Amino acid sequence: KLKMEVKVSKIFEKYKTWVCSSHETTSQFESTVRILSYAISARSEDSVLSELLYSASNLLVLLNHSILRQTARLKENVPLPQKRIEMCLAIIEYSEVFLELATRKLRGNSGKWLMIVCIHIAKSALRLLLLLKHKSGIQASPAVPLLNRKKELDEKAQQTDLSLEPFLASSADPDKKAPDTFTLKRSGKVVRTLSATPPLNYRSWQLPEEPLKETSKKQLNFDTSPTPLNKHRLWAEGLHISRPLIHLLSLYKFGLKSWKPWLLASAIDISSLFMIGDPDDLTPKERVELKRRCYMLLLYLLRSPFYDKYSKMRIALLMQVIAAYVPGARYIVGPLLNYLPTWQGIYGYVWAT
Repeated sequence: KLKMEVKVSKIFEKYKTWVCSSHETTSQFESTVRILSYAISARSEDSVLSELLYSASNLLVLLNHSILRQTARLKENVPLPQKRIEMCLAIIEYSEVFLELATRKLRGNSGKWLMIVCIHIAKSALRLLLLLKHKSGIQASPAVPLLNRKKELDEKAQQTDLSLEPFLASSADPDKKAPDTFTLKRSGKVVRTLSATPPLNYRSWQLPEEPLKETSKKQLNFDTSPTPLNKHRLWAEGLHISRPLIHLLSLYKFGLKSWKPWLLASAIDISSLFMIGDPDDLTPKERVELKRRCYMLLLYLLRSPFYDKYSKMRIALLMQVIAAYVPGARYIVGPLLNYLPTWQGIYGYVWAT
């Protein structure tokens, strides 16, 4: 058992080295797995296999981003306990559709609904814990923001030598940072200093940018601390978090074909957005999340019973018109129309928060 753990540890260390040394190749591999899941979904009726590959690609991206963040030592204003909860939440979010489909295949509809309830109880409990205990403010979805690899890693590489950073601490004033460039006296050419040279695989062959002023940093920093929520906003976020459970409870009470669960869920989502109010004092990350929630209201057009009564025929007619008049569109519209009933029957997609 110990030998097995050592072998696994060595394999994982080699994998971490590969991810850090060739993150562009890693991105291509992740995209390949995702495209493969789309291809299987379009050509095969085995939705469980395609969803397994899609979930695996998302979890792989999450793992690789975590490795790159840790290696590049990108600063995160998140305590370790909160970070662990967010990671658990992200894993559930990326796996929930696969779990729903796999359970339906193994245990039928009753097993599927039981799995859906368990997933949303876990998600709501974790989000309420983040909201009430860790004061996480308005929570984004997915819970762990994905890393903009090219932008953030290249910026980090320009600012510091990732491989030598632990050994460059000098006895001088820690608040004073050595200049990254110097100017040649005769030619006037600006040259990067040796201490500011990043590792070979992170080099962009461009001079480091001038350090931003503190005010600019605050405006551009997407990882600023969450905005403290007043009483109204706290209730609004609590409503948003509890909406899936309220909707599931109303489905159980009134049935799948009743309008009451649809109306109740839409009222909760709209009320939550109105209770948050003017977003001007929120962080950029929180404003982006509120905008995403506004766009997600469009999903109510695809949610039953509204979809069955009003949207279904109109969407099909619109797709057919596009396929008839737009050259080449039928190659996209056909698979979309075939997949739409399958997608509409997956709770994790249609009722995503």
